[in-house]
Amino acid sequence: MALQGYNALVKTQSSAIAFTDEATTTSDNKTYQITNATKRIFDYETELIVKDDASVVTGYSFNKITGTVTFQRQQLEQ
Repeated sequence: MALQGYNALVKTQSSAIAFTDEATTTSDNKTYQITNATKRIFDYETELIVKDDASVVTGYSFNKITGTVTFQRQQLEQ
């Protein structure tokens, strides 16, 4: 019998890839996803740096399984 998420363990497999300036797509100008599906999975211990026009950005959340970054609305308005 399957349980609903309580004892679940998500596993992924990938090789380490270093990159910068990766292309992203968005439909709402708030949540962006890495376009290349092979580069969307991140190690939970890896530090991520998000930049906008070469400036480091704060005030976001990053889903390391789906490769999506979601910005807080006030950060986008500045």
